[in-house]
Amino acid sequence: MKNFDLDRQVRVDQDRSFQINGQTFTHKPAVAPEALLGWSAMVGGEFVERDENGTILLGPDALPISSLSEQKALEIYESTILTFLEAGQEERWAEVRNPAQANPINLKDLTDLITWLFEETSGRPTGPSSSSSGSGAGGANGVPETPLTPSLPPPVAVPPASTT
Repeated sequence: MKNFDLDRQVRVDQDRSFQINGQTFTHKPAVAPEALLGWSAMVGGEFVERDENGTILLGPDALPISSLSEQKALEIYESTILTFLEAGQEERWAEVRNPAQANPINLKDLTDLITWLFEETSGRPTGPSSSSSGSGAGGANGVPETPLTPSLPPPVAVPPASTT
């Protein structure tokens, strides 16, 4: 009989700490997929704002991915990282993320951290393996892999003011 609880316990027992910007944090052994829906929607290109019940917001508050602001994307990065952190570390994370620091955490740092957190909690790598097989076919099943982390969307272009 396969005992999934043994595999799940390994996640709990492993070292789940990491250091960034001089502070040590501990990530959760697992995160429910429902807690990552904002991230999934953003990287899947289907992002729309939803309320706390999951209902899509319509009207001026709805944000399709094509107009997802950099601010909203950063909010999703932040909330995703906080979702992975064990409770009680939120204030220390806010201190570490203070953009006024001499060497602030930048977008690459955030992307690397989120990628690592996904790998650690899923038990599998999120990107292509480091070995080169000479094939550019994508994943093991021949389907191209979707990157875990998106680029922040470009700012929304504002049309020039009318001269008439």
